[in-house]
Amino acid sequence: MKKIGYVICLCAFLSLAGSGSSYGQEQDSGYNPNSVYPVHESYQMFKKTLWRRMDMKEKQNKPFYSRNGELSTIIIDAVKSGLLIPYTNDSVTTRMSKADFLNELKPPEEGGQ
Repeated sequence: MKKIGYVICLCAFLSLAGSGSSYGQEQDSGYNPNSVYPVHESYQMFKKTLWRRMDMKEKQNKPFYSRNGELSTIIIDAVKSGLLIPYTNDSVTTRMSKADFLNELKPPEEGGQ
């Protein structure tokens, strides 16, 4: 019974000690406030990043060429159905029409004499 009393007193002391002078100051607790399952930053082994370019010849990117799940065909089908908007360059300022996008996909015709 005494142990339960000690635990309650310890919890009360820690809760009062932690809420002292933090009013009006925003402290970085190390947790993402928008996270559904908060994990402290010191426990994260890696973070997700967005890559601008991917080397598709690397071994780790081979799953992008899996059967019935090729990344290139998924992108082309999404443009055809209107889910993705193609752009002419990397600055994403000028949109490309679907017809121009499909014409760019065709191999160049070899014409010679």
